[in-house]
Amino acid sequence: MSESEARFRALVEASAQIVWTSDAEGLAVGDSPSWRAFTGQAEAEWRGNGWAEAIHPEDRAAATALWRDCVARRRPFEHAYRLRHHAGGHRWTMARNVPLLGPDGELRAWVGMNIDIDEQRRAEAALRAVNPRSRAGWWNAPGSATGSGCCRRT
Repeated sequence: MSESEARFRALVEASAQIVWTSDAEGLAVGDSPSWRAFTGQAEAEWRGNGWAEAIHPEDRAAATALWRDCVARRRPFEHAYRLRHHAGGHRWTMARNVPLLGPDGELRAWVGMNIDIDEQRRAEAALRAVNPRSRAGWWNAPGSATGSGCCRRT
């Protein structure tokens, strides 16, 4: 492995709790030890579209519909949803996925990551409880790209 590849891998591992890949059709492929460690799903359970079973039932339809739309449009995906946690319950995560294009412009695969934002969401909910007029949340910040654009929702 080259030094630049080692640096890249270290950066990815330092910036995300979960890292995974999918094929050009958006189906989960390969193993993702970080996904398995977070969700408790076995490798066979998460492959294909099985990963969606780990999304909270109230968030699943919106997350999977948006994912299918982004795959069809070859657009980056960004979406917050609750993801099953191996210790029980669900935790809020922010998923971000980008298409990998070959030199010919052909879609080859997708690379994605989920970042645990549960503590942030809980703190913002507590702030809103104290101040109901507060629009706490970085996704509401002026100029935020999140929530604007065809394939970004929170």
